[in-house]
Amino acid sequence: RLEGEMTQNQSMQLVSQAWKTILGYFDGKLHTLGCLIKLCKLLGGILAKVVVSGFKGELEILDKNTFSEATNSVVSLMCDGQGQVTSVLECLDILVQCGHMWPGAAQFGSEIGSVQQVWAGVLSLPWLDREQGKLGDLRLGEVRDLIVKASQGVNWSRENKDKALVLLASLPRDVCPKWRLGVAKLAWGE
Repeated sequence: RLEGEMTQNQSMQLVSQAWKTILGYFDGKLHTLGCLIKLCKLLGGILAKVVVSGFKGELEILDKNTFSEATNSVVSLMCDGQGQVTSVLECLDILVQCGHMWPGAAQFGSEIGSVQQVWAGVLSLPWLDREQGKLGDLRLGEVRDLIVKASQGVNWSRENKDKALVLLASLPRDVCPKWRLGVAKLAWGE
């Protein structure tokens, strides 16, 4: 049980010492699928409680560092070729949902904008190789080469592609809109 009074806009780390301790436990451990899944199950439970409670504000559930660490884990797990696509996509789904609640996430220049760009890149893996290196407004930073290399020979199930498209479409409108439109067109043509 997390303590603290939640108002319109809050950071859970500032309100709940228990949550701060939980995030401290995961710090530096998110490189394995097991730890990533544990964190995402916790986050899923929190998101469910937030929805049931009728909370209508913005909520910083994860700090930027934890978002970045979890996102880097998603990138490495998706790009290692171990075929864990469904499990990693489920984790990415939870991260994207938490990202939607981040204060200012839907605004241009969001503090987690670089993380949102990487999410878009990972979600685009099945279609990335068809763009032949033309990434347009997709900004992948230091994981660009890894994601582009991983996109070659990607073979996702229809269900995983559909889930990726839904998540890609749910990202804020200022997160690589031209790129996401191009991916939607490629998917439509399949």
